[in-house]
Formats: sequence, C-alpha cells, structure tokens
Amino acid sequence: MFKIISVILQKIIVKIILEFFLIVQIIKIMQSDQADH
Repeated sequence: MFKIISVILQKIIVKIILEFFLIVQIIKIMQSDQADH
C-alpha cells in the first residue's frame, strides 16, 4: 500500500517539476521578446 502511495507521489512531483520548468522557459521567452523591442 505504501509503495503505491510513493509511486503516485513520485508521478505528482515529476509533473510539478516539468510544469515548473515549462513556465520558466515561457518566462524566459517572454523576457527575451521584451528585450528585443
């Protein structure tokens, strides 16, 4: 039972990290666009 919970937590943590990385990339692109203009 605990093993299932840890697997679910790992999937959630990976999802959060991937989404955070994606948001950081979008912010960098937006900042570089503002710097060009």
